[in-house]
Amino acid sequence: MLKLKTKFDSWWVGLIVIAIFLRLIFAGFFFHTDLKGHYMEAQLAQTNISAGYEQGVKQNTPLHHPPVIWVLYNTHRFINGWMFSPTFQNWLNDGSFLHLENNPNMFRDLFVMKLPILLFDFLTALVLIALAPIGKKRLAAALWLLNPFSLYAIYFFGQFDIIAAFFVLTAIFLWHKNKLTLSYGILGLAAAVKVFPLLLLPVFLIYDSRSLLKKVSGVASFALVFLLCLAPILTSVIALKSVFLSNLTGGLFKASLELGGGKSLPIFLVAYLMILTVLLLNYLKKPLLESVIFIVLALLLTLSDFHPQWMVWLMPLLVLLLVKKVIGWVETLIFLIAYLGVSLLIDDKFVGLGTLKAVNQSFDSIPSIRFFTDKVGLGAQIQSLLNALLVVCTGIFSFQIFKNNLNFKSLNLEKINLLKLFPVWLISLVIFIIAAHLPLVFFGRLVDSSRVEEQSRLILTENTTISQKIKINNNNFNGLEIRFKNIGLRNRNNITISLASETGSTVLTEKINAAAIGDDYNLMLKFPAIVDSVGQTYILTINQPEAVAEEEELVIPYDGKTTESEIIVNNIPQNGSLSYTAFRSTGNLLDNLNYSVSSIIKKL
Repeated sequence: MLKLKTKFDSWWVGLIVIAIFLRLIFAGFFFHTDLKGHYMEAQLAQTNISAGYEQGVKQNTPLHHPPVIWVLYNTHRFINGWMFSPTFQNWLNDGSFLHLENNPNMFRDLFVMKLPILLFDFLTALVLIALAPIGKKRLAAALWLLNPFSLYAIYFFGQFDIIAAFFVLTAIFLWHKNKLTLSYGILGLAAAVKVFPLLLLPVFLIYDSRSLLKKVSGVASFALVFLLCLAPILTSVIALKSVFLSNLTGGLFKASLELGGGKSLPIFLVAYLMILTVLLLNYLKKPLLESVIFIVLALLLTLSDFHPQWMVWLMPLLVLLLVKKVIGWVETLIFLIAYLGVSLLIDDKFVGLGTLKAVNQSFDSIPSIRFFTDKVGLGAQIQSLLNALLVVCTGIFSFQIFKNNLNFKSLNLEKINLLKLFPVWLISLVIFIIAAHLPLVFFGRLVDSSRVEEQSRLILTENTTISQKIKINNNNFNGLEIRFKNIGLRNRNNITISLASETGSTVLTEKINAAAIGDDYNLMLKFPAIVDSVGQTYILTINQPEAVAEEEELVIPYDGKTTESEIIVNNIPQNGSLSYTAFRSTGNLLDNLNYSVSSIIKKL
């Protein structure tokens, strides 16, 4: 008996060790810009939460999440401030291109920033284990803690959706324990974190077979918790609009059928109301509560312009239904792969390799996968196909849940050998790391030097020529980014930009129409890498040869306070430096891997 107990304990200890190891990697090394944005936004709500929402609107950075989130982040910083590095606040204030390079404690701060979601991730595992049938608890724990899809959805983006998912799962657990009024209250807390659980309240009511009075007490419990959490902003219309008129609430109506005359039929709401009607009128035998909640959320995900982190709402339920043999594993795997495909085809580099920017700044220069698929005209088509596959899988899940008599392959893994699974994870991580660095060889670039101060401005009037000396610190100089302002997009004239060495050797000459330059625009000039560029000085020349109407001129920001004479305007030297960033190529695969390893060692 003692021997069996030792085996049991060692398996769970092994699982926890592997789970922590994976989360140290995914939480510490992957960075999404939203994570930093949330901590910056939380500062607005430190003293007066309602005023923070109004300030956010004034600064054009509205706080779209409920007050609970800002209280959580601020409380985390207050209580666990010693965990953050001394450079954390400076990093939050650093808006430069090299902000991740400028923080020598970046990986420490990334991990500490994600500690709240790490806590709720493990709490979710505990509730899943409690809900799983006897004999399936290990499977439930392993499927949650070791599956790459939840790690991607939680830690790549660093969002707090796992907190709302945990409370929804806890509400289901309490429901099965017949603590219905408390279950309603926890559901209200979930809705106070992320508003999507509001859609689940009618489902809970339909499944509540108690008297009307007890149902009212349940709704009162939900409303009390929900409104208490919203109390700091209940008197602010601006704050309420920021929370309830977000991407999520707007997404309920995006997938629709046009009926003509300006009318449309929102597909999700039709499906949602149909499910509620079928359950309310007892047309079919009621399936498990968690099954219906899963279908509602799956429809919300697949019939809207979803954010990748929304999959976290579904993942615990997906694991639970798998181990209860309610849905099949083949359809589940297809569903998850389609989800990953749709997510990676979003035109945003920070849904993929861009999240590794903290490890190697050149990952920021890799275009999104959508960029490449659009080059061959297939981006939208492939994404639509995968989205259709998501909807089809959701339909199959619905049939499996409501009919409960379809043939499908269930997951019959009684034993999970961690000694075999851990090497698979390690090998997969090594392959991923090497594969992730391959695009850097062709598209990656590192910052060589940067001048980003913009206190003054130069106006490009007719026949104005501006020259700038740029000294390069490394070999393989291959790009230059220059700051322009085409105010109101009014300028449509041509300008000429050239780059040459001090010896007069031309690197590039380009004629650019100002219509391609935005209001605040970083113009990127690319050219073949100059192998021996270290220590060399190059001359950038910008010329406006055409007549330009008054107030339609291009504006070039520059640092007018520097004492260095780097700018020449119409052959007259003057102090100052344009706002620019010079880049160099990253070298071969081994060079890129060495750079990443050095960066990790330096920041640990």
